[in-house]
Amino acid sequence: MQFAVVLPWWALLFLAAAIGVVAWGCYTGAIVPLPGRRRAALSTLRALTLLLLVACLLRPVRVVPPDTSADAVVPILVDTSRSMRLADMDGRTRLDAARDLLQHQIQPALARRVVPEVWTFGDTLKPLTGGPMTADAKRS
Repeated sequence: MQFAVVLPWWALLFLAAAIGVVAWGCYTGAIVPLPGRRRAALSTLRALTLLLLVACLLRPVRVVPPDTSADAVVPILVDTSRSMRLADMDGRTRLDAARDLLQHQIQPALARRVVPEVWTFGDTLKPLTGGPMTADAKRS
């Protein structure tokens, strides 16, 4: 595990010391004087809570090395309902614009890193099997 917000070791040490000082100092002006053990216990709990809060703010992430043995599959969904017949993309139908975007931008960009699978949805969800995409589904 590592943090997405990278701080040098001395800044983390300073931050931990500052949290300890703040936690201990919160009980200096208590209305009712606290015995030493109780003040230490409460300060420790407060410091742990503040440390957890700071750790969450530093955004812990788990870095996983890429697995080269298995390729990730990314599904791409294309709407094939009748509304895709409308010609509102520079005079072209929505389906033609989606097909061009898919073939010239999305699939080439994804093919470098993952295996893209194209699925069409309308009345049903089905994989695109190389046949032409037609916008004839009654709903999406």
